[in-house]
Amino acid sequence: MHKDLSFSSRWIWSLSRTTPSRRRMSGNRSYGRTRVPQLTPTPEEHTSIDVFRERSFERKKPVVFGKNLGSPTSLLPALSKWFTKDLGYNSTTLSEHLAQFRNVMVPYEIYASTPAQKRSLALFRSHLGKEETQDIIIARSWDLCFADSTNDQDFFQLHAPLQLFSKVLEFNDVLDGRGLQRIVLYIAQCSITDLPQALQEDIPTPEIVKHTGKGDIYDSSIWLGITPTYTPLHRDPNPNLFCQLAGTKVVRLMAPRAGDWLFRQVQAELQRSGNSRIRTDEMMQGEERDKLHQAVWEADANEPVPPGTYEAILSPGDAMFIPTHYWHSVKSVGESGDLNASVNWWFR
Repeated sequence: MHKDLSFSSRWIWSLSRTTPSRRRMSGNRSYGRTRVPQLTPTPEEHTSIDVFRERSFERKKPVVFGKNLGSPTSLLPALSKWFTKDLGYNSTTLSEHLAQFRNVMVPYEIYASTPAQKRSLALFRSHLGKEETQDIIIARSWDLCFADSTNDQDFFQLHAPLQLFSKVLEFNDVLDGRGLQRIVLYIAQCSITDLPQALQEDIPTPEIVKHTGKGDIYDSSIWLGITPTYTPLHRDPNPNLFCQLAGTKVVRLMAPRAGDWLFRQVQAELQRSGNSRIRTDEMMQGEERDKLHQAVWEADANEPVPPGTYEAILSPGDAMFIPTHYWHSVKSVGESGDLNASVNWWFR
């Protein structure tokens, strides 16, 4: 079972006495039925600022940095300080260092599209403690989030303490032991500048971000979730350096024209005009989510992905440069319920 962030876990045993978690695989290991060209890590000699600027940044070409081949991620203290291996369960969990910041408020996303997933949400709420201050704060945020939800709503957003993440990690093992659906939770697009200074120092802005272009940093975010996490096809208005800290993510990339065409096709099928630069509720749930996922990740010989589509698999320590206007969709993969974490900077 995942270790707690220093709170009592007696409440969790009132549900049932469980056997050790048997994690289920998240999705298909092949990540799709059509062979998509893979982006492999660039040679280390190409990772210097001057060479990167000339070969990738100015030419607007995506590039993957390998962990041991000059990746900016390898220099981030968070890579070793934020997470720890639970050898008994062969999984990654939050470190005691990160536990010190359990009261920090962060933005969460929850995806629950089936009655079974929504039942798990209700079970979690009913077993929050009524005496501990942190449980009371989490319960208030939880209730505010779900108070006005509708039966057909799949996607939910709330602000709550970091401790919620640890509690859900632990509770998911109980759900799994009973054969129930895990809760899919994602701290998504949490601005680095909103974090305590000590955590900001664990993820300093990489030199390649500060010195390749004008030195302007548009924004930066952390992404901390429970597999499977997913971001639909979209594009960013600024170049993006994406660093993988824990778990594995797969990125599907499309050159601007290819992505423009595919996104218009999906919007035409939906008879709507979507915004490709905003993480909207429509994009994250329902028919739009399903159609975007099918177009990008479930292509086959009859409806292949368009030319100009690439894929990159990012493991802890890897990084990726996504040029301006390159379309991309991101999935965490591996065993369902595992922790996954990334950090990124938009710059120019």
